[in-house]
Amino acid sequence: MDTKRTVFVRSLLMMCLLLILPYARAQHPLTKELDILLQGKQAKVGVAVVFEGRETFTYNNPHHYPLMSVFKFHQALAVMDYLDTRQLPLETEIYVRKADLLPDTYSPLRDARPEGEFNISVGELLRYSISESDNNACDILLRYIGGTGVVDKYVRTLGIEDFKIEANEEKLNEAFEYQYLNWTTPFAAVQVMEKFRTETLFRHSGYKEYLEKLMIGTVTGNDKLKAGLPREVVFGHKTGSSGRNKSGLKAGDNDMGFVRLPDGRQYSIAVFVTDSREDDKTNATLISEISRKVYEYYNALKERKIPYTSEQNFADTIPFEFSQNRILISASVNGTERKFLFDTGASSLLLNKELLSGEDTYRGDSARDANGVRIAVNMADVRELRLGKLHFNHYPATLWDMNENSLFNCEGVDGLIGSEILQNLSVKIDTRNQRLILTDRKNHFKAEKGKRRRMKVIANCPLLDIKLFRRLQETGVLFDTGAPELYDLCDEVFILLKNRMPKKIERCVTDCAYGASSIGITGVGRDTLRYRLRFDWMKIGPVTFRNVMTETHTGVTSRVGAGLLNYGQMILDFPRKQYLFMPYDGISSVILPDTGGSGISFIPEEGRIKIGLVWENSKAYRIGVRRGFVVKEVNGYNVEDDFCALLKLRSSRAKSLKAVDLQGKEQLFLFSEE
Repeated sequence: MDTKRTVFVRSLLMMCLLLILPYARAQHPLTKELDILLQGKQAKVGVAVVFEGRETFTYNNPHHYPLMSVFKFHQALAVMDYLDTRQLPLETEIYVRKADLLPDTYSPLRDARPEGEFNISVGELLRYSISESDNNACDILLRYIGGTGVVDKYVRTLGIEDFKIEANEEKLNEAFEYQYLNWTTPFAAVQVMEKFRTETLFRHSGYKEYLEKLMIGTVTGNDKLKAGLPREVVFGHKTGSSGRNKSGLKAGDNDMGFVRLPDGRQYSIAVFVTDSREDDKTNATLISEISRKVYEYYNALKERKIPYTSEQNFADTIPFEFSQNRILISASVNGTERKFLFDTGASSLLLNKELLSGEDTYRGDSARDANGVRIAVNMADVRELRLGKLHFNHYPATLWDMNENSLFNCEGVDGLIGSEILQNLSVKIDTRNQRLILTDRKNHFKAEKGKRRRMKVIANCPLLDIKLFRRLQETGVLFDTGAPELYDLCDEVFILLKNRMPKKIERCVTDCAYGASSIGITGVGRDTLRYRLRFDWMKIGPVTFRNVMTETHTGVTSRVGAGLLNYGQMILDFPRKQYLFMPYDGISSVILPDTGGSGISFIPEEGRIKIGLVWENSKAYRIGVRRGFVVKEVNGYNVEDDFCALLKLRSSRAKSLKAVDLQGKEQLFLFSEE
C-alpha cells in the first residue's frame, strides 16, 4: 500500500457517534491477490466486501451477475416485511397442493412430502428456501406475497438499485438464458446484506433472529465461502448455482453471507462467478480461496499508532471535570486551550471544524454514524496538539460542525479525544480525585494491588470481558467513557442470549418500546425496537453488581460506560493489553437502586423537543404519553427551546409534562414515583 497516498483514520464513537474512515483509494492489496488467483481462469468473477459497516472493497463490480438462488435471501426479507406490515407471526400457515410441488426441480420439501395437500408455516417454508435452497418452497412463498415484483419493489425501498428480480424458480429453470433474468452487482448484493445486518427492518425482532439462524444453518455450498473460513468465526450465507448449456457454459456459481470474527468485528461478502467454463469444483475452490484471502486480510488489520514527540520516561497527572458521568479535559490545539470529552469509545480525534477553518482540509471517504446515516467527512492535520506533557505534530483530525449537534452544544466541548492517543501508554482514571495519570513507564502502576485482566484493543479502543450471569461471560465489551451508563447491551448480543437461554432472558426483560433516543453525529437516530432488561447479577473485574438495569442499543458491541468509574479507579495498559479495576473503599458488591423513572426520552427534532420513546409498561404510557408529542414544559419549567436543560434534568426525574399531542391538543401529564 502506498503510504504517501493513504489516510487511515478509523473513529469508533459509540455513544454519540460511530464513525470509521477508510483510507484513500490506492490500489487495494486484495486486488493484486485476486488478479493472480484468477489469472487464466475461464470465468468472470465479481467480489464485494463491506467491513465493519464502512470499509468497502469491490472487484469486477460493474457487471450483471446472475443471482441464482441468492435471490431467495432478498425474497426472505420481502416475506418478513409482508408479515411484519400485517402483524402476522412466522407460524402463519399456507396450504400446499400437490401441484405446487413441481417434479423437475431441486426440492427437499417435495421429497419429504410428495403427495402435497398439507398446511405448513411460513417459517418452515423459509427454512426450506434459505437453509436447504428449496425451489418449490421459494415459489410457494412468492405466490403467497404476490410474486417477484413485490420482492423487487421491496428491495428498492431499501435504497438499492443495481439489481433486478423478475423470475421465480420455475421460470429460471425453463431455459438456460432465463437464468440471467435475475441479476445484481456484487456490491448491491452486500448492500442488501448490510441493510439486514445493521438496520432494524422489521418491528418484530424475532424475524431478524430467525433469518440469521437459518443462514447460519445453511446446508448447501459448504465448499464455497465457508470452506475458506476458520471454525471459530460465526458465518451465515445463501448460495446459488445454475445448470450448464450444451457447450458447458455455467451461468452462475455464487455465495453471499456475513462473517463475525472472534473479536466481534464483522463483514459482509459476496462472490459471484458467471459465464464459467471451469468445472464446479474449480468454481467452488475459487470462491473458497477468495473467502480465505478476504478473511486473512481483514483479520490481520492493525490500527495505526501515531508516534508522539514528548519527553520520554514520564508520568503526567492531568486534572479533569467529571460531569454527569462524562470526563471533560483541557488540551491545546495550535496553541489555544480547548475543552474535550475524553472518550475511550472513540478511536481518534474529532474537532469542531471552526477550530481549523484556516487550515487545509481534505475529504475522507463517506462513512456512517452510530445511527446508520451515511455522511461525507472532511479532515485536517492539527499542527500542534498538546495534552499535558504529550506533544503531537500534524495530528490528523476528523472535522464536524459541533453547532449542528445538540449533545455537543450542551456539553460545551470542542471535540472528542479518543483512545488513539493512548496506544503507547498506560492511563489511570480516578474520578474521586478527578485526575488522569498518563505514563509510558512499563512498571509505573506495578505497586497497584489487584488482578490484571485481559484487554483487547480493536480500532484503538479497549474491550473487556464481563460476566452477565455466574456461568456466562460476554467477551469484547467496549469500555466507553463517552457513555454515561454502567452497561448497555447491544442488539446482537441480546439476540444471541435470547437464542441461547430464552426463558432466562424472558425473565430479565422488563419493558419494550419503539422509537428513538440515541443522538449521533448527524442528529437523532432512527426509530428502532428497544428492550429494557434487569440483570440480577453482573460482574465487572472484581466487583459484583446486583439489580443492573440496561437498555438495548444498535451499536457494534455492548459497552461498559463511565458509570463504572463511580465505583473505582481504572488502569488501562495499552502496551500489555491489560486492565485493572480497583474498587473504592475495597467494595466487592454493589446493589444498584431502581431507576425506572418516568419512562420517556426526549429528542430534538425540527427545532422542537419531542418525545422520542415511551416505555410501554411505564406510567407515562398508561396515562397517554406517546412518541411524537411536542414538549412544552417539564416539572413546570418551559423547555421549548432549551434541550440542554432537559439533558441536565434527565427524563428519569420528570414529575410532570406539558405537551402537544399528535392531534395538536395541549395536555398536562402528572407522573408519580415508580
